[in-house]
Amino acid sequence: MEVVVGLLIPLAAVGGIGGAVALAIGHHNKTKQAWFKAAETLGFAHTPGTMTTPPSMQGSVKTIFVEVAVVAKGSGDNKTKFTSYRIHHPAVGPPMTLLRQHALSRLTRLFAGRKDLVIGDPEFDRRVVIDADDPTTISAYLTPTRRIAVVQLLESWAHASITERMIEVHRSGVARSSTEIVTNVRRLVDMALLMTVPSEVDVALEHQQAGDLSTAAQELHRINTQHQTSGDPNSFAQLLEAEAHVAAGHGAEAQTVLASIDENRVDPEIRHWQAVAEAHPQPAPPKHPLPPAWTEALPDTPDPELPAAVRGELDLDQHAVITALFESNLQGYAVEERFNERYEGHQVTWTGKVDRVRSYATDSDFGRIPGVKVNVIIGQLGDGRLVSNRIHAIVQLPEGSDIARDQTITFTGTFSRVDRYMRNLFVTTAILT
Repeated sequence: MEVVVGLLIPLAAVGGIGGAVALAIGHHNKTKQAWFKAAETLGFAHTPGTMTTPPSMQGSVKTIFVEVAVVAKGSGDNKTKFTSYRIHHPAVGPPMTLLRQHALSRLTRLFAGRKDLVIGDPEFDRRVVIDADDPTTISAYLTPTRRIAVVQLLESWAHASITERMIEVHRSGVARSSTEIVTNVRRLVDMALLMTVPSEVDVALEHQQAGDLSTAAQELHRINTQHQTSGDPNSFAQLLEAEAHVAAGHGAEAQTVLASIDENRVDPEIRHWQAVAEAHPQPAPPKHPLPPAWTEALPDTPDPELPAAVRGELDLDQHAVITALFESNLQGYAVEERFNERYEGHQVTWTGKVDRVRSYATDSDFGRIPGVKVNVIIGQLGDGRLVSNRIHAIVQLPEGSDIARDQTITFTGTFSRVDRYMRNLFVTTAILT
């Protein structure tokens, strides 16, 4: 009996080793097949790798040169494997390196000798380490489209760096899905293209920054339709359009755009946006009675009462709302979810200084009932010394409202939308109080 047991122990050990080897071979074969299929789909040159050497591929997509490889980071026995994507594009900006801000950023900069400039966009400055020499030049280069692309990259990838000529990102582990590799390459290439020539999309985002959200969505839709017609759609521009539709309360339109993106079934970010859009196909009705100035103008206006269970449980102070929506590390879809769950349709009373006034007969955001569209500065992020850290309420007031720029006003209305990119909060059917 002792002899049998003695034989079983080494046999079990051999069996365990054999099982581990079989598992390793299985992983290698799956990886090999995935990388071959991805390279074939993209038209890339491909090095399959062996049990001891990692795979790689390289080639061009839409004139952008791409390298995909497996790299090891760390030292000694603590090395970790990552799938690395390097997207090379023409250098169109000043020398720079953009990285994600984190708890150890200051210490890392100290030892690496890196700078951290600010450009006057508090959300961007809070999220991004800007290592560059000239703040004026880098501010001019970082147009709205480029800033949004950078924030999206750093939100989506834990390990990312962006220079004037390359996007480099890493994802933990060895990619074993061809679909994942192809999706990542195509999305990163589309972002690089907009980083290179963003002017067309910037025009649309200027409308969005001014508080004309639906106009921006329409302009982005025009751009994307042209690119789709020519057979050259840009998935990142499509995502910007979908997000603008969601922010405008047009979830059904957003679903259509998201469904048209090639990677819609596998990209995690797009799946999150699809869930938000599906749960919110159209704006919710106000949760309070509308004032006579609007009930007389709007046909068949609902007149609900705020549920007693909700009354008094939500802090709708303007500074509390700003903090909850903007001073957080929530990704874009999570900001929309928080707004939809907590704030949409509630009545707010806020105070601020008028920054812009436009009377309208019809407005893409506020509809066909004539009124006055007012941009009101209701708060700020950062230290208050920079113009672009202002938070605006885009307010719909009745036709004939007599107000002027730089006037301080208090208004009560329905909190209807949030634009997290431009940090605009929309308040409809408001009156001066």
